[in-house]
Amino acid sequence: MTDLSAFPIATRWPASHPDRIQLYSYATPNGVK
Repeated sequence: MTDLSAFPIATRWPASHPDRIQLYSYATPNGVK
């Protein structure tokens, strides 16, 4: 399992289901992810 704490997105929007693949569709400064 990848340590999500290494990714800033994981600290801003914690995964509601860490055991699943998360689809982040937030509008970020880099565009929609």
